[in-house]
Amino acid sequence: MNKLLIGLLIVVISGCSTGLKRKTMTTETYTFVSDVWVVNARCFRDEYITPQQYADGMSGISHMVNTWIYEEQTLKSFISFAFNSGYVNSTICRNHEANLISLKNTVKEVKEMESRAVANYNQQLQSFADAMNPPRLRTTCLTTGIITTCS
Repeated sequence: MNKLLIGLLIVVISGCSTGLKRKTMTTETYTFVSDVWVVNARCFRDEYITPQQYADGMSGISHMVNTWIYEEQTLKSFISFAFNSGYVNSTICRNHEANLISLKNTVKEVKEMESRAVANYNQQLQSFADAMNPPRLRTTCLTTGIITTCS
């Protein structure tokens, strides 16, 4: 299960750190995601984790999956295979429960990094727009006879 946690963190971070350039899921990634999904579903079904933990797990898995380019039908096939071939027990679910806490924290950190990046990007755009369109100064002109003075 520790390998599962390490793998999950690597997948979340590598998938998210690429920004707009998402990578295509490999067979290993499909297998990994489907295994995590099935463990989450089975631990909930067998009442080893709470509904909140299940929801947090699904939210984290969904966030992770959406950082990749993938075929929905392929992912469903991998999940179906994993569901038919896997099992859980109290030890697996206890480890999964700890992994969910770590996943939730990692997803929260990644979302905060994404928010900061978007805010920074927007600020840079605004600075560029301000530099391209400097504020116009109000000019006052005074004409006396044939002489005009502006300030």
